Amino acid sequence: MHELVSRGVGDGWGSTNANASAILALGEVLKNNLSSKEKYEVKISFGNKIKEIDTMGKVVTRISNKYNIPGKIRLTKGVPDSKNPLLAWFYVDYIPAGTGDRIRARNKGFVVERELLVYKSMDKPPIRNKAVPGKNITIDIGTIVEDHIRVINSKHRYYVAIKAPFAAGFEPMNPNLATSPKEAKPDGIFTRKPDYSIYADDSVTFYFDSLPKGTYDFYFRLKGSIEGSFTHPAAKAEMMYKLNVCGNSDGLKIIVRKRLDNE
Repeated sequence: MHELVSRGVGDGWGSTNANASAILALGEVLKNNLSSKEKYEVKISFGNKIKEIDTMGKVVTRISNKYNIPGKIRLTKGVPDSKNPLLAWFYVDYIPAGTGDRIRARNKGFVVERELLVYKSMDKPPIRNKAVPGKNITIDIGTIVEDHIRVINSKHRYYVAIKAPFAAGFEPMNPNLATSPKEAKPDGIFTRKPDYSIYADDSVTFYFDSLPKGTYDFYFRLKGSIEGSFTHPAAKAEMMYKLNVCGNSDGLKIIVRKRLDNE
């Protein structure tokens, strides 16, 4: 069991098939020990907070530590053996200290860049705004914005997803709908047409069964619809079955304001 767990990398064992095989193998180890007939007593401490538990007949005993305090675990009664091992699983969950608009670009197989093309008027060229962590882009309600995602893929890869979440103050404009206005169609041209795409209420995602080495540009349009200050999260590219091969763009902040009467 320890050998299997130690072979894990990042958030799994490298691929969906490997993850499934590893989990099935771990299940075989655990299924004979779901309800221990042996009584173990354990003392867990986080600073001056101490809790004593026993495992008699229990599948899981869960202890939550909501603070950043080093902990200790000590077996006080019972002698585990190969047939009745005492297992401890540590799971870490956290809330980032910063907001999503301050996320910086990361390259773990894909380079992802993002810019917003803001149309002050549909008969004039747009104003280009490159995504920069902590940067604010202010638009009026009703403004059309073209989101441009550029992905640089360093080698030929299979089953790739490119997801671009957008600020809550935006309304997505799906050019594939029969009822969409002509403004929903972006001026930018896709470098490669995706095999499948999803235009959701909070993101646009493009899927590829195969993505050769190269640089790719993707475009879609949004409309400022809700007044306020919103995080425009980082766009992300990843292999769907090797999630540790990924990359993301910088984040930024969007401020949607009421249209001024003198504009």
